[in-house]
Amino acid sequence: MDGEIKYFKRITMSLTDIQICLKYLDKTLICEDDVLCRALSEAIVISYSRPFSGYGKKKIPELKKEFKVTKFTESEEKMHERVLRLRHKVIAHSDEDSYGVNFHISKLGDLNIAFPTQRRIPTLLSIEDIYIIKKCCSKIEEYLFEEQVRITNILPEGRY
Repeated sequence: MDGEIKYFKRITMSLTDIQICLKYLDKTLICEDDVLCRALSEAIVISYSRPFSGYGKKKIPELKKEFKVTKFTESEEKMHERVLRLRHKVIAHSDEDSYGVNFHISKLGDLNIAFPTQRRIPTLLSIEDIYIIKKCCSKIEEYLFEEQVRITNILPEGRY
């Protein structure tokens, strides 16, 4: 029973993250400011990925992953994996390859001077990506609601 209670809490937190992600996705579709669009893209990646990463020290269980196999299309599965990679390689941890950072050293008299160059700041999400992520979020949200109902039906009345 304790496992189901913890899992219900995980589902509830995940549902909140996915619902917030859906709001960010909608805002991104009407965004015209490059800096704001980048910030929204990062927020999308973070809120979408959070349900699939750990939740701190309380050892709340991972989401069950079987829903992806039966609910995601191939393109949605690829996008799901891409968003999780973006979270890991670009958002949470700076990845040299993603940013394309190089530099060269030039001599000026007795001084060495570094000239850093950055080939690109990674573009996170295209409009097409946004639409695919929205579909993924809707399927995740549906799964989470189903799991909430399932667990609600097996727990006795009480405060948890």
